[in-house]
Amino acid sequence: LGRLVGASEDGDRVGLTARAIRGGRFVMVLATGDDSAPLVRSLAADHGAVGVVPLGGELRWYLDHRACGAENTEDPA
Repeated sequence: LGRLVGASEDGDRVGLTARAIRGGRFVMVLATGDDSAPLVRSLAADHGAVGVVPLGGELRWYLDHRACGAENTEDPA
């Protein structure tokens, strides 16, 4: 069956296989900062590219303004 969880090569992150993610009841995707914007844009253009649908749960995205491509994140008030 293989491993369901593994660390990234640099050891900064832990990743799950698609099988492990699909088995989750709640899957959260967190994208922050300017570096996330190109990936968020590409996934927004092609929803099927995400490739993860939890079988018995829900998938939620948490994005900040910069990940959405906003340049000015200051409060206008």
